[in-house]
Amino acid sequence: MAGPATRAAARLDGPRFDLRFARGRARLALGRPLVQPGLRVERLGAEAELDGAVDVRRGAAAFRHRRMQLTELDAELRLEDALARGPAARRLRVEAFAGGAAEDDPLRVTLLVRDPIGVLGLELALAFDGPDLLLFPTALAALDAGPHGLAARVDAAARSFGLELDHALGALRWRRPVRRLLAEMLLPAGWRLPDERAAVFTLEARGRALRLRTDAAAGERGAARLQRARAAATPLDDELALLDLEAVPPGEEGEALAAIRRAWGPWLFAEAALSAAERAPSQHRERVVDALLAWPTESRLWERWVPRLALEGGREVLVLAEAAVAGPLASTTRARLVGEALAAWLDTGPILSEADEARLGPLLARAQALGPGMPVVEAASAALALREGRHRAAAEAWRRAADTSLDPREAGRWRRRAAELLLVLDGPRAAEPLFRQALVECGEEPTLIAQLAGVLGERGDETGAGELYGRLLRMRPEDEESWRAALLAAARHHVEAGAPDRARPFLAAVDDAPSLAELTGEWAPEEGGESVAPVEPGDDYDDCEDEDDDAPLVPREVLASEASVVLPGRRWREEASEDEPPDDALRIDADLLDGEVLDEASASAVLDALEDAVGASEEDDEEPPVGPGVLPPFPGASGPPVTLVHVADDELRALLQEAARAEDPAGLLEGALEEALADADAAGLRRVLRVLDRLDGVDGERELRERAQRLLRRLGEEP
Repeated sequence: MAGPATRAAARLDGPRFDLRFARGRARLALGRPLVQPGLRVERLGAEAELDGAVDVRRGAAAFRHRRMQLTELDAELRLEDALARGPAARRLRVEAFAGGAAEDDPLRVTLLVRDPIGVLGLELALAFDGPDLLLFPTALAALDAGPHGLAARVDAAARSFGLELDHALGALRWRRPVRRLLAEMLLPAGWRLPDERAAVFTLEARGRALRLRTDAAAGERGAARLQRARAAATPLDDELALLDLEAVPPGEEGEALAAIRRAWGPWLFAEAALSAAERAPSQHRERVVDALLAWPTESRLWERWVPRLALEGGREVLVLAEAAVAGPLASTTRARLVGEALAAWLDTGPILSEADEARLGPLLARAQALGPGMPVVEAASAALALREGRHRAAAEAWRRAADTSLDPREAGRWRRRAAELLLVLDGPRAAEPLFRQALVECGEEPTLIAQLAGVLGERGDETGAGELYGRLLRMRPEDEESWRAALLAAARHHVEAGAPDRARPFLAAVDDAPSLAELTGEWAPEEGGESVAPVEPGDDYDDCEDEDDDAPLVPREVLASEASVVLPGRRWREEASEDEPPDDALRIDADLLDGEVLDEASASAVLDALEDAVGASEEDDEEPPVGPGVLPPFPGASGPPVTLVHVADDELRALLQEAARAEDPAGLLEGALEEALADADAAGLRRVLRVLDRLDGVDGERELRERAQRLLRRLGEEP
C-alpha cells in the first residue's frame, strides 16, 4: 500500500504520539494524522500498563516496544487499496455503498472482480465479528460460472485478495483487517502493533470510501448488524447468479445491458456487451466502445476488438484509435492498435465528415511517433494515401511495410497491394516482380496466382500464364470464393486467347459455372434455329471478301433470322453471298463484329441484337468495362479493378488498340510522340511509354523509349 519513498519517510520521522499518564496506565494519542495511499488515520489511541520505572525524558518513544491495547481509532480507507496491492488493484472495483443508516442495518458494498474467467459481481453486507470483518454475499452476478462452479470461482477470487471463504457462515472472512492496516504505518517506523482484539468497530460510508472507527457503546448494535447480515446472505447458486443473455428476446438486448449497467456498473456491463457483440458486432458497436473504454489497460481486449470494429466500418473506430493513442498501454502497443485500426478501417471506404477527415492525419502522425517504422503503421499510411488519391505514395508505403514485416503472409498481402497500384501506374513490367515475390510469401493463394498469370499473359508469356493457371486446378484452398473467381479468370483468359477447349477444365471445377457462350457474351441459337459454321482452315472464302477489307460479308438471311448466331472474332462461310457488296451496304466498325459489312436493312436488327447481348449503348460506353475483358473483383483487393489489359485510361486504351492493329506500330507511336510534343502533353508521352511496356516486338522500341524520356525531360517532367 505504501511506496518506498513513503516508507523511508516514516522510518526517519514516524508517527508522532502525545503521552499522558492516568491511574497507573500510560495513554498514547496520535499527535498528527497518518496518511498513506488509500488510508488516512485521523485518531489513534493506545494504553499500556505501568509495570516499573519509565524514562519520561524519552516521551512516547519509551513505549515503542511495550505491549499496548488499542482504545481509539478513526480512519478513512479505500477498500480497493486495502484489499489489493500492486497490479491486483486493477482487478478490483468498488462500485457503490448502500445501507448502514439504521443502527442495526449492515453496510452494503458492490464489488466487481476481474478474474481469468471474466467479471464477477458481488453485493456484500459488511459486519464485524470481533476483530474479523465478514462479507456476506447478498447478490451475485456473472456470465459464466467457470469450470468448477460459481462457489469455487468466488473462493478463488477471495483468496487472491487475502480473504477466506467461511463455508459454515456462507461469508468471506477478512481476518484482523485493522491490524493489517496499522502494520503498514507502524512497523516500518519500529513501533509495536497495539492489540485490537478487544475493541468494537463500526463501518460507515463516506463518499466512495469507508469510515472505520471504534465505538465502545456499539457492542449490542454490532451483534444485531451481524445477525441481519447473516440473514440477508444468499447461497452461491449458479442458477440464481448467472446472467443468461442468450435468453433475452431479439431486439431487447439493449434494455438488458442497460439494466446490468445500472445494477452492477461498467465492468460487468462491459463483459456483457462484448458477449452480445460476439453474436452481432454491427448491432453493438457503440456498446463495445464503452466496454473498451471501461478497461483501458486490458490490451488483449483492445487488440481483439479494435480490428474487428474496423472491419465493420463504423466511425467508432476513430474514437477508439484516439483513445488508444492517448491511453495507458505501452507505446508500441498503442502504435500497433492505431495502425491496425486505420489500415483495416480505411479499406472499408468509410464516409466521413470534413472534420473527421482532418483528424486522420494527426492521429496517424502520433502513431508514427510512437512506433517509427512499424510495418502496420506504414500500411495505415498507405491506406490513407490511397484514400487521398496519392497512389504512388500508397504503393511505396505498402512496399516499405512489406519489406519490414516479420510475418511472410502479411508481407505478401501488402506487397500484392503495392503491385496492384504499380500495375495501373507503370504497367505489368513494374508489377510483375512484386506479384512474384508476394506469391512466394503468401503461398498458394488463388487471387495472386490469377493476377500474376494475367500479368504474364499481358506481357505475351502465354506459357508462363498457362502454367500458373494450371496450378489452380490442383489446389483446394480454404477461400472457395477467391478460388472460384480465379478459375473463371483462367477460363476467360483461354477463351480470349482462342483456346476454348483449354477453358473447359476450369469451368468444370466450378459449381454452377457459366457456359462458354455465357463467359464470352455469345448468343446460343434458339431451338430449331439456323446456325452458321465457322470457316475451317483451307476453306475458300475469297468470293465473299470485300476488296478493301478482308472481313467477310454476313448473309442477309442469317442477319434477318432471330435464331442466327453472331460470334465475335469469327469468319463465316457465306451460304448465299454476292460477288460485290451492294452500294447501300453499311460498314459497322465494332469490336464484336470485327468489321463485317451489313446493309441498312439488316444493320438495325443486328444493332438491336447486339445491344441486348452485350449492353452496347451510349450510356454503357461511359461505364467501367465489364465482361470478358475484366477480371472479377477479388475479395480483399484494393484500388481500381484489375482488368486483363489493365488500362483504365480511355486514351491509352485507344492508342494501345491502334498500335496492336497497325502494320507499322513504331510509325504510329512516332506520330503520337510528335503530337504530344506539339501540344506539350506530358501525359501523352507517358501513354507511349506505357504502350511500349505492353507491346512486345515493336521495331525500334529502345529508340522510341529513349526519345519519349528525352521529350519528358524537355517538358520538365520525370520520365
